[in-house]
Amino acid sequence: MTEQQWTLPAALGLGCGPELVAFVGGGGKTSLLFALALALPGRVVITTTTRIFAAQMRLAPAVVYADDLSRLGELLDAHGRCLVVGHVDGEKAQGVSPDLPARLLARPDVDSVLVEADGSRMRPVKAPAAHEPVIPPEATLVVPVAGLDGLEGPIDEVAHRAEIVKRIRNYELGIRNGEQESVCLLYTSPSPRDRTRSRMPSSA
Repeated sequence: MTEQQWTLPAALGLGCGPELVAFVGGGGKTSLLFALALALPGRVVITTTTRIFAAQMRLAPAVVYADDLSRLGELLDAHGRCLVVGHVDGEKAQGVSPDLPARLLARPDVDSVLVEADGSRMRPVKAPAAHEPVIPPEATLVVPVAGLDGLEGPIDEVAHRAEIVKRIRNYELGIRNGEQESVCLLYTSPSPRDRTRSRMPSSA
């Protein structure tokens, strides 16, 4: 019997069709996004609806800016992957509008679009504010991310928006994560009663 070879796209349940994948949650989103871009067949656009560090733009073989996509097709033909961002402001590249990823996927020269749709200030876990995450409405898959190193310290140190984390999980100040409930239970999806106030699609 031939041993099945697992791939990142297979682990995420991605098939051969066009996909718009949004990554939300804590630390590791950017690394996972670029790893998936390498593993997917066809021409892949990488983008963000929030912000990424300008230094992380070097992870992409090619970059274009949202206000001028004239070279996107050419660069995808040459490299297979291309990063699309807004303007660079200091150490951060600004994100694109939430409607742009779907328009990119509709292009005949694009097979998949991967979107970093949340920020966590490099903390391994987070809880979303009311305006987060910024998921494109047409997303076909939402991937919540949490870092295992979030189990190693107090919530105030490992969580972005720690006050929301504590409120959601009924923590008291000073209680360490592992003593009562795992902080990794905190995905970025709000509770069902809060979905109407968030940008999380009802199907996510």
